[in-house]
Amino acid sequence: MTFVHESQPPATAKATWDFQPPHGSASVHLDALRGLAALSVMFSHWWDAFYTNYESIPQPNPLLIAPYYYSWFSHAWVIVFFVLSGYLVGGSVLRAWQNNSWSWSGYLLTRCTRIYMVLLPALVLGGLLDWAGMHQAGAETLYSGKSGMGALYYSVYPALTQQIFWENVFFLDIHSAPAFGSNGPLWSLSHEFWYYIGFPFLVFALAKGNRSWVRFASIAAVIAWSAFVGGYKLVLYVVWLAGVLIMFLPPFPTQRIWVRRASIVVSLGLLLVGFVLKARGLLFPDNSITLGRSHWHPLISDVVLSPVVVLLIWVILHCATGPLPSAYAWLAKRIAASSYTIYLVHMPALVFLKAYLHLPRAIPSWQSLPLRIAVFVAVFLYAQVVYWLFEHNTDRLRRWIKPLVMRKSRCASNVRTRESTVPGGA
Repeated sequence: MTFVHESQPPATAKATWDFQPPHGSASVHLDALRGLAALSVMFSHWWDAFYTNYESIPQPNPLLIAPYYYSWFSHAWVIVFFVLSGYLVGGSVLRAWQNNSWSWSGYLLTRCTRIYMVLLPALVLGGLLDWAGMHQAGAETLYSGKSGMGALYYSVYPALTQQIFWENVFFLDIHSAPAFGSNGPLWSLSHEFWYYIGFPFLVFALAKGNRSWVRFASIAAVIAWSAFVGGYKLVLYVVWLAGVLIMFLPPFPTQRIWVRRASIVVSLGLLLVGFVLKARGLLFPDNSITLGRSHWHPLISDVVLSPVVVLLIWVILHCATGPLPSAYAWLAKRIAASSYTIYLVHMPALVFLKAYLHLPRAIPSWQSLPLRIAVFVAVFLYAQVVYWLFEHNTDRLRRWIKPLVMRKSRCASNVRTRESTVPGGA
């Protein structure tokens, strides 16, 4: 796969691909998918915090299997996040390269303002909530990682240090360092950051029109980057790159309405099947030998699931183009806008409220549901406040910083593109 740079002479400057951003109804549906992914991860952690494992219920109710299954989809939504990120962020790199408007300063400005505008307050606020929660009566079991929560299996006390704070700020936690405090979902953001750094070098290495030394230097940078990232992070990078490949897929092969509608139904069905198989550990769950069958590392199941997500996004882009209710479009845009903040701030808030209200993990019941739903709503509203204070002002911060880091010509030619920081995590 090669890319043609428009800075070549006119005789050879022909773009072989059209890297257009999503638009219209398809854009709204992707917003809805992004918002649903963030809320689903939050739901998984909420259910994990307040309800016991399904296996420990004395008399399992078949009706309970639905919320339990949905809570088990948490890591599968990570794959949706990574594929969407590859498509949106990787696509913005390809468009800038194709339009001859690429610059490291512009790219890093966009990515870093997007990331740090929420990450820094999320770390500080999360640390304060953890500190306050630790001082609640009876909270030692929870913050020691002994409450039974799958998402909080480690002790928060040694993870709430200045060193770990700065490791998370500079994304050095990619090498097995713990997340800051109880905010375990931060692991995936460090992956995202290094994928953002590595992908432009991959484009430089594959692009036509570069001088030989630029291409060799880019290849060397890709090799060095791969050695630094290393291990299973490169497996998840394959998932991220799967999102980029959506840009290269052909148009949908038919205009027939019934085929397009059937394709939407089939792609959603395949996604649900993939989620269920992954949640139940049926997609290469581990390295052990169980019942005579060889099982692969769970990360391989992420790679197996990613083409299903790619298929869904491709079908949405080409088939889900009809008019939409204004209420749905507004809600999708609104939730998607704050999805990054929801993801980064929900976990410490959930853990704090669990400690403050002394709510143990319980068997699901109608009596226990109202208070726990109130906690979910409170955390969601807290995330919205943080969004309006910080993420909502990202463009304002960017406009203030841009003249300081970019030449006037670059500032004038810079075009705002649809972007997304879509970390997953569970």
